[in-house]
Amino acid sequence: MTIWQQIAVCFYQNEIAGGMDLFMANAAKLGANKSAAPLINPIFDAIERADYTYAADLLYHEIQGE
Repeated sequence: MTIWQQIAVCFYQNEIAGGMDLFMANAAKLGANKSAAPLINPIFDAIERADYTYAADLLYHEIQGE
């Protein structure tokens, strides 16, 4: 399971604080991940809106690799 999938699982299980801690610790890696580049803004927008399910969907299903 990738770190992005681990974060998504936290969000899916409503463990928002744990998911946010993991996300913030790894957010810089998003820019280095080619599959994540077009998703960075939608992920951050979803988190800003507290739409953690949508953020989790993007993290779990759309981002490949670390």
